[in-house]
Amino acid sequence: MKYLKASSSDDSAGPARLPVRKYLTSIPILLLIAALLIGGYFRIDYMHRPFTAETHENQDVKRYYLGPAESFLSGTGWETPLKYNFIPPPLQSVFIVLVKWSMPQANYHTMRTVQAVLSIITIFLAYLIGRQLGGEWTGALAALLLALDMQVVRLVGYLLAENNYFLLLFAFLALTLYSVKRPKCSLWGVTGVLLGLTSLMKPFPMFLAIVIPAYLILRYRTRRWLLAGATMLACFCLTVSPWVIRNYLKYDRVYLISTNAGILLAQSNNKNLDPGHPDHIYWNSIRRKELWQDPEIEKEFAGVKDEYGKAEWNLRDRAYMRHTGRYVLDNPLHFLRNYAIKIYNVLWFPVPPTGHRWEYMGHYRRILVLLGLAGAVVFAVRERRKPRLIFLVIFLYFLAFSALMHMTRGGRINLPMKLFLTFFTAYLISAWRPGRDENGPTVVN
Repeated sequence: MKYLKASSSDDSAGPARLPVRKYLTSIPILLLIAALLIGGYFRIDYMHRPFTAETHENQDVKRYYLGPAESFLSGTGWETPLKYNFIPPPLQSVFIVLVKWSMPQANYHTMRTVQAVLSIITIFLAYLIGRQLGGEWTGALAALLLALDMQVVRLVGYLLAENNYFLLLFAFLALTLYSVKRPKCSLWGVTGVLLGLTSLMKPFPMFLAIVIPAYLILRYRTRRWLLAGATMLACFCLTVSPWVIRNYLKYDRVYLISTNAGILLAQSNNKNLDPGHPDHIYWNSIRRKELWQDPEIEKEFAGVKDEYGKAEWNLRDRAYMRHTGRYVLDNPLHFLRNYAIKIYNVLWFPVPPTGHRWEYMGHYRRILVLLGLAGAVVFAVRERRKPRLIFLVIFLYFLAFSALMHMTRGGRINLPMKLFLTFFTAYLISAWRPGRDENGPTVVN
């Protein structure tokens, strides 16, 4: 009978061998298969729901993603159908271009079908991440929890960037956990490319290009890890540089991936906000101009247009970035107090005031958050001397970013952070399951 090489989740454990038939019929693999089937069913089913018809498409999709793709395909360049010169991240539009280029008759439903397939692949990537964190049981449970996550399933019904963002983010995480065991520049170069692509889809992870190399260098303090970290940073920069150069050539200024961070930060961090107040928990409730707009900035940019005749959004966004920085420096205690409350809010308020509650999972999400936080503590204690600890560093990065913003009704900003807690939940359950051997679940290399 053929055998598969396997090893314990403990990095120091010796190799073991599993019969192929026994491996394929093991409970974790059966759970993975169930996760793929159930998750696939939910995702395909959601595409056919009447409230995700094209006529009800999210306006962000039409303005920021479909617009540039249709402009490019028509030969008029890369332009958004906006009256202002906002720069959205480009990669979701690239996805639409690729689908329509490869399938000229592709319509809205075709593109959602492709996204649904990619979302099913994301479930398998969750298994690979979990398997590297704690073994096959952790991987299978993580895949199952992701498959049943209705907040993720709901996003398949739209052409928002989140579906493809999760695919790239999970691929990046899986490769990072694999690469962190060995300082090979080739591996870390590919990791940097994946991080660059992920950031071109949604810009939140881009500062990991600095955080991860710094972590590797400070933790290991060897020349090989210095080269690995530098390679990751260089490949990240090479990946995003074409888009940055394009923006510079068009606007004669350096803009990174997108230009709405200043506005979002100003709306979520100013002296008029109290995130402990019920009316200030959700971003949709704090968009009132009197709460966050600065009269001087609005006066400065009133009626200002760029050389293409569009209202000047990019410089206004940058002005609000500086304005938010001054608020933090002038009111540090107020900012820290609000920041701490927002950490609580993004963890504890899973159900928005409107929408279908079953999509947002209600108290089930809160249970996952509590289990995930407990799992994160167990993970930190048990893995503090092991390479896998980098996963906790990345989670804390996403938690910190989530708390800089207010919660949206759709939870799109803080959802990645909560998916990290899903992995910690799976890790906790796997760590305490009956019959678990001393070295942890067996994993296949």
